[in-house]
Amino acid sequence: STPLATILGFSELLIENNIQTENDRQDYAQIIYDKAESLARLLDEMLDISRIESGIPLELHLDVRQVDELFLPTIEQYQKREKDRLFDVDLATPTVLLRVDPDKIAQIMENLLSNAVKFSEKSSPISITGQVTNEGYRLTICDQGIGMTSEQTNHAFEKFYRGDTADKAIKGTGLGLTITRHIVDEHHGKIWLEKRTEKGTKIHVLLPIPEKGTV
Repeated sequence: STPLATILGFSELLIENNIQTENDRQDYAQIIYDKAESLARLLDEMLDISRIESGIPLELHLDVRQVDELFLPTIEQYQKREKDRLFDVDLATPTVLLRVDPDKIAQIMENLLSNAVKFSEKSSPISITGQVTNEGYRLTICDQGIGMTSEQTNHAFEKFYRGDTADKAIKGTGLGLTITRHIVDEHHGKIWLEKRTEKGTKIHVLLPIPEKGTV
């Protein structure tokens, strides 16, 4: 069923008070919240794609932030949400300053972590590492999931592309990586998937580090 149908169905149960236990009530409320969050994300993605295709650049509200301030909040949210999952985080030089739109960076992290969680087993770790390179600050997210073929890697950033995943139950709009790429482009950065022969997916985001005195 669609997120809206689920929201309506479980809301009706709550309104009619057709609930056996308090645990059921909490479960229904959590389902409604999760589906509403999913629907809100879908609407935001559709609006972003509409603006991009109209030739309107994404509006950035730039600010200077440390990389740990930019990346850790979203990671911590996922750690709370996925309590049994190991998130191995090593940002290295976490006080490096970047001039970015913090909300858009959070959107990038949400999209990339969502994919890593969605396409890997709950028992497998997700690695998030940061590194200062000659080109800028490189964030890498690596999972041990189902991975991608070379063809899927080549097309991953195209609109609505989801590939032929083995798990047909995995849902998604196919817009997350497309929007992520545009956000990175607007920041004059780079994003790419590493072609791998082993299990899992590794994605890199490179953001420029402002020269000293320009931040």
